Amino acid sequence: MKPSKVVITGSIATGKSAVSNYVREKGYHVIDADTISHELYEQPEIVQAVARHIAPHVVVGQVIDRKALSQYVFSHADKLDVLGRIMHGAIFKRIQDAMTEGVNFIDLPLYFELETKLNDYDFHADGVWLVYVPKDLQLQRLMARDGIDEAQALEKINTQLDIEIKRGKSDVIIDNSGTLAQTYAQVDHALLQLHNLYK
Repeated sequence: MKPSKVVITGSIATGKSAVSNYVREKGYHVIDADTISHELYEQPEIVQAVARHIAPHVVVGQVIDRKALSQYVFSHADKLDVLGRIMHGAIFKRIQDAMTEGVNFIDLPLYFELETKLNDYDFHADGVWLVYVPKDLQLQRLMARDGIDEAQALEKINTQLDIEIKRGKSDVIIDNSGTLAQTYAQVDHALLQLHNLYK
C-alpha cells in the first residue's frame, strides 16, 4: 500500500495535541510538525537566519528563545511571513523524510493557513481531520491555559484562520467540546472508517 497522509489540525487551544497523542497511543505513526520545528530551531543555519532576518534579541547565546520569538512575530505580521519562509520548506522536507508505508498522521497546526503554499512544498494530504471547539469555548480555554486576558487571547486566535472556515474545509470533524472520553470515541469511529477505507 502506498503511503497516505492524514493531517490532524485545529486552532490554538482546541485540543489537537490530545487527539494526536491518542492516535499515537492506538499504534499509528504520527509525525509532529511542532517537534520538527523545535529541532530545526537548534540548527545553526536557522538560528543565524532568525537573528539576521527577524530579530537579534530573540537569540541568546546562539539559542533561539522560542517564547520571545513567538511574542515578537505575533505582533509583527511581516516577520511572521519571514519566519514561515525560513522554516516551512525545511519542515515539509523532514515530514516527507519521516513518511512510512501505510497511513501516516501528520500533526500540522497551520495546515489551512499554509494551504495555498503546499504545492511549493510538494505536500498533498489524503484527508484532513479537524479538532474543533466553538470559538467562545476556544477563547475561554486559551485564557485559562495561558493566563491571559480576553484581548490577548483574541489577538492570538485572530492570527489564524477562523475555526468555522476550517470546519467547512475538513473531511472529519472531531468535536472536542465535551469530555475526553467523548472526543476519544469520535477518534475511534474515524479510525475505524479509515481502516475500512485502506484495508
